Amino acid sequence: PCPRQSMAATPCTVARVFRHALVAAAVVAALQQVGGAAALADGGATGTAEASAQGDSVARSDKEFPARPWASDVAPIWRRVTVSGQSAGGSMAMQHLFAFSSTVVGAAIAAGSAYGCGALPGGHLPTGKCYWGGMDIKASVEYIHHRSRQGLIDDPANLKSIPVVIFNGKSDWTVFTQVSKEVQQQLSHFIPADKLVTNFETDAAHVWSLDHDFCYCGRCSVFGSGLCCNVNNCAYDLSGDFLRRSYGTLLPRVKARRYFRWIQQDHYLPPGRASWSFARMAPWAIAYVPTGCLASLHGCRVHVDYHGCIADQWPQRLMWVQNLDLNEYGEANNIVILYPQAKGDSRTGTGCWNWGFPKDDTLFDTKMSAQLLTVMNMLDELPRTLELAQELPFGEGPPSSRAPVVVRGRSGNTGSKETLSTGSMPQLLRWAGSRPSSRRAALCENRCGWTRTATKKE
Repeated sequence: PCPRQSMAATPCTVARVFRHALVAAAVVAALQQVGGAAALADGGATGTAEASAQGDSVARSDKEFPARPWASDVAPIWRRVTVSGQSAGGSMAMQHLFAFSSTVVGAAIAAGSAYGCGALPGGHLPTGKCYWGGMDIKASVEYIHHRSRQGLIDDPANLKSIPVVIFNGKSDWTVFTQVSKEVQQQLSHFIPADKLVTNFETDAAHVWSLDHDFCYCGRCSVFGSGLCCNVNNCAYDLSGDFLRRSYGTLLPRVKARRYFRWIQQDHYLPPGRASWSFARMAPWAIAYVPTGCLASLHGCRVHVDYHGCIADQWPQRLMWVQNLDLNEYGEANNIVILYPQAKGDSRTGTGCWNWGFPKDDTLFDTKMSAQLLTVMNMLDELPRTLELAQELPFGEGPPSSRAPVVVRGRSGNTGSKETLSTGSMPQLLRWAGSRPSSRRAALCENRCGWTRTATKKE
């Protein structure tokens, strides 16, 4: 005991203050448990809202992470993703944006086509409206509303709060800037002008734009190979621009970890259905996990990047995922970067996403798309997905051994299962002889057929 009136900073008074603080904290905790937390704030209702906001995965101001009309107070922040893509990947990012707009917070579309371009007449060669322009914007908007009424895509009204950056270079002779201008025209029906940003002024080739390194702007516009056919230094930081607009604030990029996680992607294929015959997904997806997200995804965000048509060779795919500055921004800002991988075929193009091939999947641009469902299944249980992935140093991969294939996650309301091959148990996976926990998981037996030879289609 010490004198009750003593105000000196003695061990006695310090202990007393600390004890009183503990009692106060216990009282607050009890009030919160019985629903009385509202009484501690101004007028009650405001206090409850503030307590709920503080209980979310990470406390952020509206400026840092703008509130979305669909955002659930209890949903982990990593379920709210940004998406991007270039070329066929840009078109795929558009499909993701429309199909799952309720879970997207920002997007970057580089040399991609408008939603529905591959489904409407004239999109493919020889007419090539998805390459050179001339799409019927009115028809595409009607197509969007039709898909929404069918329940095949999320309500496009969600788009009004989503910032989108559209990029296309003047030296891109694969996808003309007119195509990206039509993307802008289409999105303007749903997104306010202040959230729709374009950059068509650089001399970039058919690439992603950076603001550094030796690949000068316009290199690889006619011919070439290697890194400069993936990225150009056009003094424009595309990755930083759209991430900053999506999240409000963004720390400068820093050196990335020298490791990738390899995800056995065919674990996440949805069960088969009559609407699709071939998913044409590569066996592995790649993820970059920043240092701040290694122990837990609490407070971490997620970005999904869709590559363009790319050779069925992992060194070239790794060149893409290592050089967009996404990993560097991810490291600085606790953003996990997921790089799903498409395989394509001789008809759709080597390594191309399904941006308009209904013979493979009649619902290719919807929530029932085999490719989009595969990506969403990886995202739905992302902590488990990353736990089961194998981590290898930059430049290595994919892993030489594979786990027994398990189909899991979203099924698109199907009945039958797709069949896949089983493989050997990789030593680095912690399977413990069992499949991942999912009430919708189903074991498979044989693999669907994929062709390896293909012609390049950007």
